[in-house]
Amino acid sequence: MLSPSNIEYLATDGRKGYNWSFYTGCEHWRSGVCGGGGKDFYCWAKRRADRFNKGDFTPTFHPEKLLDPLRHKKPSKIAVCFTGDLFGDWVDPKTLVSVTYPDGQRFLNCCLYLVVKDIIQRCPQHTFLFLTKAPWNLAKWGRFPDNAWVGASATNQKTHNEAIACLSGIQASIKFISYEPLLSEIKL
Repeated sequence: MLSPSNIEYLATDGRKGYNWSFYTGCEHWRSGVCGGGGKDFYCWAKRRADRFNKGDFTPTFHPEKLLDPLRHKKPSKIAVCFTGDLFGDWVDPKTLVSVTYPDGQRFLNCCLYLVVKDIIQRCPQHTFLFLTKAPWNLAKWGRFPDNAWVGASATNQKTHNEAIACLSGIQASIKFISYEPLLSEIKL
């Protein structure tokens, strides 16, 4: 099942927000992409893992959660893998997965990115939000379905410029930048 979300921008336009966490964990905090582990480091997902998962923030695929949006009928905004980064360098979008849909249709040994996009297309009532700190990997996913919003996190001028450059080449109906946490002034 999708888990309810308290993220404010998921609850706009009267729809409740949810998390679709079929891939959790992240390595950005180790590599310094999000500020490293120093006193200025802030990653709400890492802090959540520290609190609820005994500090385990190891990237983990949860195939049993892939079909969750299909079971959720009420139109909603859905945050995709916000407790990890689906576009991190450690995630291979061509990972082979097998799923059996509730209608009995099966995809055996199909690329992860194709299955994810198919699930999104089967749920036109939902809006799916993707957010990454690795926007250079978005292009590996090709065109995103029309009900998918694709965004990049920016914390400083360098990541802002990178997000603009990478998002400009992405095929998505809505593209956005999330400035959180904002660690320095950014000239737009």
